[in-house]
Amino acid sequence: MATPLQHLPPPALIALRAGTADRHRAVDQHPRMRRLLGASPSLDDYGDVLQCLHQLHVRFEPAMRRALEAAPEPHAGSHKLPSLESDLRALGRAVPERPWPEVGDTAPPGTIALAQHVGTFYVLEGASLGGQVLARHLAATLGPSVAGALRYYTGHGAQTRLQWARSCDSIARSLVDPPAIDLAVRQALQVFRVFEQLLDATDPA
Repeated sequence: MATPLQHLPPPALIALRAGTADRHRAVDQHPRMRRLLGASPSLDDYGDVLQCLHQLHVRFEPAMRRALEAAPEPHAGSHKLPSLESDLRALGRAVPERPWPEVGDTAPPGTIALAQHVGTFYVLEGASLGGQVLARHLAATLGPSVAGALRYYTGHGAQTRLQWARSCDSIARSLVDPPAIDLAVRQALQVFRVFEQLLDATDPA
């Protein structure tokens, strides 16, 4: 039976999911991520991935949050740097220095379009759903050694799915016309590529 039109996802979400599916899959299948989801993940692997995530968020999150907080459409969530830093410290890891200027800090005003920040938001906030699965797996396999070091992957806890539904509504209302949707998809792909590069740079395999 055909899905009623009113039940179809908005065009922006259809485009973001379809346009980033291959890159998302590539990240999930990266050797570092596969080791975390394997039968015997190590604390070193977990800490290294957290450091990559921290660098990713340092690059994109602050400018994204400033832009979205000033946007007509509110976008809650994606304030994840404090959780990442807390998790790194709980593992005895130093919080890495910022590897480069924040996106938007050195660019002329308006250079980074709002639609691009929404594309970043889609990736950074969307990670919360899969993070719930990974948090449970790490707690089960690594036990007390990760106690207090799962704030990032725990996300919004029991409210994660509800928060993601609200985020999807905000994304759909922010991205209406095709040029904006295209910008958001291209930015989301770039965020995935940067994360892959960070994983590659720290992977001994």
